[in-house]
Amino acid sequence: MESAKNNKVYSFLKEKRASKRIDFDLEIMYPRINDKNVNNPSGDPIMRALNISEAGICISSDIPLKKGDFLDILLSIKGSPSFTAIMEIKWVGYDDKAFLAGGEFLCLTMDQINTIRGFVNKSLES
Repeated sequence: MESAKNNKVYSFLKEKRASKRIDFDLEIMYPRINDKNVNNPSGDPIMRALNISEAGICISSDIPLKKGDFLDILLSIKGSPSFTAIMEIKWVGYDDKAFLAGGEFLCLTMDQINTIRGFVNKSLES
């Protein structure tokens, strides 16, 4: 894959993700990490989704996560009933403001996968 910027050509390795990813903003209030409830006494969200694909999600978190952690969140996608999404954390990082983590969805039903897929495809069309 190549990209031209400032009259220069940059080569990038092929995208590893099989699924298309879009920006996705969702406050995550009451996650479960490794089957333990986590909450913020102030009532502020502990995590926020940054982007999503049918295979996984990227989140920003006030608390550190580790590669291999299991995370349960309530996923709400426009026009569809909310559902619990369970994921395994595949990578972690940090920026100036928060911990970052990428999770791969586990155990989604075909209806849930199709809900995410439809949302992603519709967003890409607009």
